[in-house]
Amino acid sequence: MSFKHERFDRHSLFTSDDRSLVLNVIGEISKKDNPNIVNMLYGLFDGYWYIGLQSALLTIDDIPAYMHNKLIELLYRVSKVSKPSIDE
Repeated sequence: MSFKHERFDRHSLFTSDDRSLVLNVIGEISKKDNPNIVNMLYGLFDGYWYIGLQSALLTIDDIPAYMHNKLIELLYRVSKVSKPSIDE
């Protein structure tokens, strides 16, 4: 299964708090039950913005509300600077 994605410059966008937040959210999610979502979150570290990640996160109850809200804010910032990927 493939997911549409765009690219962004993670180094210019993420703060150390952002990186910690993504790692903490990954730690809250069942990797067995949600492997695609976990992979999409890890993709953020490589500058991949997977279309649909925000809506997929809404299906997971394991993420504490305060973390989810901060992550949605981060993903909003990512979505504003991401650029379509060039297919090879």
